[in-house]
Amino acid sequence: PIRHYYQFRNVLRLMTRGYTPWGWRASQAIKLPIKLILIPMLMPNPMMRIRYAIAGIHDALRGRGGKWNKPASSG
Repeated sequence: PIRHYYQFRNVLRLMTRGYTPWGWRASQAIKLPIKLILIPMLMPNPMMRIRYAIAGIHDALRGRGGKWNKPASSG
């Protein structure tokens, strides 16, 4: 499931780079939402995978890179 975090985060970060081809950006802009829909339908542990994907999106929007650090649980 952690791979979904890296897939979403890294693709979104690459989409902001000037050297990334526009065709690739366009294809990924189509694929990512489809993946977000298909992951829970086709993969085991769907909620965990969706949480990782959303965390990847969140971190990409914040500009975070490197190794993922699981947030401390509340409680």
